[in-house]
This record gives sequence, C-alpha cells and structure tokens, in this order.
Amino acid sequence: MLRSHAILLECVGESGKDPQVIAMIKQFCSLTGYWFTDVVLNLEHLWPSRRERWWCLIVNPTIPKFTIPLLPSFPKSPTVGHVLPLFPAWPETELNQLVIDAYEYGCFENFSGISKVVIDLNKPLATALHGWGNQLMGCPCGCRSGPLSLARLKEKGLWGALLPLPWTFKVQGAKVNACRHIHPWELAILTGCKADRQWAPYLKLSLSGLGQQATPFHSGWIISHFLQHVHQVYGIPKPPTPSEVLWGIASQAFVSRDSVLPELAEHPIASAFVHDFRALVVGHSQENVIPNSILDAPVVSEKVVASEDGIPSPTEATGDNHQDHESEEHDNESPKGPVIDDGYTDHSWDCPYDDCIICISAGVKPPVEDIPDEDLIAATITGEQSDTSPLLCRSQLKV
Repeated sequence: MLRSHAILLECVGESGKDPQVIAMIKQFCSLTGYWFTDVVLNLEHLWPSRRERWWCLIVNPTIPKFTIPLLPSFPKSPTVGHVLPLFPAWPETELNQLVIDAYEYGCFENFSGISKVVIDLNKPLATALHGWGNQLMGCPCGCRSGPLSLARLKEKGLWGALLPLPWTFKVQGAKVNACRHIHPWELAILTGCKADRQWAPYLKLSLSGLGQQATPFHSGWIISHFLQHVHQVYGIPKPPTPSEVLWGIASQAFVSRDSVLPELAEHPIASAFVHDFRALVVGHSQENVIPNSILDAPVVSEKVVASEDGIPSPTEATGDNHQDHESEEHDNESPKGPVIDDGYTDHSWDCPYDDCIICISAGVKPPVEDIPDEDLIAATITGEQSDTSPLLCRSQLKV
C-alpha cells in the first residue's frame, strides 16, 4: 500500500461519519505522508436508482490536493419510468426463475407488504441488495447456505423489486396478481451497468452480484477525477473527463436498452431523458464537449416534460440549482463538504526504503536517478515497480 499512487475506499454513507474510521485514516496519513479526500455520493440525484455510498481517496503526496465534487444533479430525482417505461417479455425458462410462488408472496405480504416492494415507475428504484431474490433460500453466491431467520425477517422485513404479471393466482384462498423479481438485465440498466451480458442460466446469482456492486456512475466519477490530476502531474495521455465518463456509462446503458426494446428510442419519455441527461452532464463539464469516442445515444429535438403516463421530467422543477429530493428513503445528511487532511507533519519516522516516493517528495531523502518518460508513464498506469525502475522521484513530476 505504501507504494500505491492512491488507495480507494468505499462503504455505506455512515462510514464517513464514524470517528474511529476517520481517526484510522488520519493516522495512516500522519505516518505515511498521504492525504485524503472523501465524499458521499447519491446515485438517485443523477440516475433512477437509489445508492448512497461513502468514497474516500487516499493519495500520495506527489499529487497536489484536490476535492471530489458531488455528482451532477437533476432538480428532481429521475424515476424508473424515465429509463424503463416498458419492461421486456422474457423467455419462459428465465421467467420461471423469477416468478414468486404462493409462499414467497405470502412472506412479502407479511414481512413488508407487497405494495412496498413492487416497482413504482414514478419513483427511483430502491437500493439494490445482495439478498434480492434469495432471502428465502440459500444465497446463490455461497455466502449463506439457508434462508434468513424468521426473527431477522420480522425485524428487518423482506425486500426486493417486483413487477406484476398479466395473470392471477391464489394465495390462502385469495386471488392475487402474479409477480416476478426484477431481471438482472433490467437491474443492470437501472444501476448503470453494462447490460448486454449473458445473465442466464443462474439469474438469481446475477441479481446477487448486481446487488453487491458499487455503481459504475460512482466509481467512474471518482476515478476520472483522480486521473485528471495524475495526467496533470505525470503527463500521461489525457484521460476522459468526468463528464465524458458519465455520458459514456449512460450511453452504454441506453444502447443496451434500445437493442432489446427498440421502441424506447422513440418513446417520448425515455428519449427525452436521454436529451436531459446529456444536457446535464455535458453542461456540467468545463470543456462542454462530447467526445466522438462516446456512443451516440439518440436525442430528441424537444423535451417532453409529461405524458399520458403521468411521469414528470426530472428537469421539471422550480427554484435555483438547489436539489429537491424530498422522496429519498434515507434522511442521512451528507458531510457539509469534502474532507481533506494532510497528516504528514512529522519527519522523524525512519523509513526502511531508500527509494520511497513519500520521503523523497518531502525532502527527507535525496531523489533517485532520473527515470525515462516511458517508464514513468508505464509505472503510473500499471502501478508496478521493478528493481531497475524505482519509485518516481520528485524531480520528474510535471507540475
């Protein structure tokens, strides 16, 4: 870790408020010379799915301090209906894996209420969980051999994302609407993942993986900001801007969606959201450009702010740039701003490495011999060092 250009931590939003967590990071920075910046990102401000995560980037001292801003944000949270107003009809072999039976229906009704787990097109998707689709069985990934305990279900509820099916069946003598779990392709689209994958034959295993992941919108935003500064310091080839990365992720989702549901390319709500999303993230960029390398998602000439479906546009809001996300399920306040700490103030630590980039940059030890530019770039990109190519010295940085 001491030879890393950066260390990226990711966890639930509350982790960034935990005194023990922050104290440990500050202690690491104090001992090594690294500094850190952190931020809490909310996916539903940008994309129709809830995901609040704390991200902390611990950076070595050769890179000047910077902060990571919040994601670009719509005035109103986008909803499922903006991206998937329609859902595919899946083959029977896949549908059979997703349909809930009478027992599972009864458990959803008793422990949470069916109405709370059915997908609402007018709201963002609930935060995807590793246990979606497998809480009443062993987890397909092998982390749990059996179902969750009755006590756990009573205390925490039974959660998922269900879609109604066009037929009914009986549960304890009552006729109810049949439902199925969300398909991994649908969940991938709604969480910003690459959807054109082979999700079968084990759909619930795919669901568990998608529920465990941190969204590409978050990780792409964090890493792209970091690489911008690496580019400025080390002179590596210019990486895509954060706004270009966001548009690339979204474009990939739009193209994957339209390949399965081509009618959505002309759907008034779905096509308008493509326009609104691109306008938001490109307008957020200082360069205000869209790279040719990014997929060219369809764009409509006029915005559609509402339709007979009653799905409002996320751009339909009043007031200034302050976001209004009253419908969020979580009330946790994000930190008042990015936290930055440079704990390296003590040069008394005796480093065991003669070629340590931290000590060299702090002036504690003399710099090593110059390294050719091609080795510098390779070491920065791969993070690998060899005996003949020691850690980068301060004299080589392009500030």
